[in-house]
Amino acid sequence: VEMYNNRFIFTGLLEIFLTYVKFSCIISFLIIFPSILLHFWLFFSPGLYLYERKKIIIALMIILSCFYISIFIGYFLILPTIWNFFLDFDNNNLLFPLHFEAKINDYLFFMVFILLNLIICFQIPSLLVILTFFNIIQEGTLIKHKRIFYIICLILGTLLSSPDIISQILLISCL
Repeated sequence: VEMYNNRFIFTGLLEIFLTYVKFSCIISFLIIFPSILLHFWLFFSPGLYLYERKKIIIALMIILSCFYISIFIGYFLILPTIWNFFLDFDNNNLLFPLHFEAKINDYLFFMVFILLNLIICFQIPSLLVILTFFNIIQEGTLIKHKRIFYIICLILGTLLSSPDIISQILLISCL
């Protein structure tokens, strides 16, 4: 995400160290998430029938693809839009000059918060596909109540996104 002055500040003595620790834990989870799913698969797969294995492999592929697509779209499309919206307030006040200095802890965890919301939103369609795939919800029920699902997606997109309309539309379209 592009910034005006390309520098961050930290105000506490331990803040930068704890930020690095927390951020490395988050990044390591994103990297080992496929390995976690693989280990669950290797543990449970010997007790499954062949047709169950095929269904679960497809479900895991859907979950992983939605997971990484949400991170990609969030980082390269939605976060720059949100960031540019909020940076437009820098020095736009004529009464007194304002200058933005990003605090690294706030910046990183704002980013993580937005990406986590996107991951959750992108897992909703994969959850619906998996529920119909395993015949827990019938496709006719989804088609019959699609207006209700659209309203729920609009409400979730509004609650989970930042206040600018562009990121709300992008998040709602992901749902």
